[in-house]
Amino acid sequence: MAFTKQIILLILILACNQNYAQIEYNVLPGEGPPKINIFRNYFSREKLDSVFVKKHNIQSITVMELLIIDDTLHYNKPQFIYTYTKDGKLMHSESNSWSSTGGARRYHDYYGDSTVSVQHERYSLNDTIYRDYQFCQTTYFINDTLSRSVRHHYNFDTLTKVEDMGIYDSKALERERRNNMSRKTGSQSDMAVNISDVMINRKSSTERMCILPVGEIRYENPKPKLLKDSLDRVIEVKGSAYQQIGSKYFVAPFENLIITYHDTTNTIESCLSYYQVDRNKFEKAAQEAPQGVRPEFPQCYADSCLNFEFLARDFIIGIPQKIIVINGSTTKQYTTTIAYW
Repeated sequence: MAFTKQIILLILILACNQNYAQIEYNVLPGEGPPKINIFRNYFSREKLDSVFVKKHNIQSITVMELLIIDDTLHYNKPQFIYTYTKDGKLMHSESNSWSSTGGARRYHDYYGDSTVSVQHERYSLNDTIYRDYQFCQTTYFINDTLSRSVRHHYNFDTLTKVEDMGIYDSKALERERRNNMSRKTGSQSDMAVNISDVMINRKSSTERMCILPVGEIRYENPKPKLLKDSLDRVIEVKGSAYQQIGSKYFVAPFENLIITYHDTTNTIESCLSYYQVDRNKFEKAAQEAPQGVRPEFPQCYADSCLNFEFLARDFIIGIPQKIIVINGSTTKQYTTTIAYW
């Protein structure tokens, strides 16, 4: 029996090496806003469980990511790929990320009681020197608790290191990971908020607030005003921020979010972000500041003060077939293709 397990493990390692040799994703340079977490809203494991997949007879789901900057196409590449058996079992999952310096392809293949997990990174430095790194882990599940993993590291096509992680308690590691996440979340919620931190980080929170489910919006200081619909869903967020003029801080309206949902669910269908500052309040505070530090009234970042737009369209079985993210001259578009058995 032990000899048979070793043979299976060897076959999986060879399969991992073969998969690596067959992969060819040419990563093109690109720019754009921070990565939007569309995974949590539409393509999470909790949503796409075996019951859901089997009910709708899904064979595969592919999500392509397209980036356009100043009317120029920078890339059109797979963001998520999932394939299933007829009984709804996940056979292949893939989650990729692309950036201006390259990208990473991460995927899992499931072989019965074993998995092959691969992360392939290809990127370049400012001196145009290219890097190609491969991390491949083969895991064999001995039983419900014990697992064994072997890791292979490559630079370009050269194997540089092999690590046999031995037999370990996978359930204990998962419990430890969840406990660490719980402790980290608790410590962050108890931290005091510094006024200067709010001023610096406020703009960068726009995308996260648009995408996170309403219950996960972490209120900042000062707390935003929320407008809800008859289903107790937040449909408008009127945010404020501390503005500094001279040595004084004052609270002024800063950002409005308008949110719509798909049907009667909590799934976000669109989110618009408007950058706004109360001019009268701003100029009154400016007049009280010393002559040399009176700032100019801030102007809108885009036409009609719209600085961020998120649109999900053409929902099928609760999954959008098209998602558009617009931030200034940058547009990201996600296109979903669903194949059925």
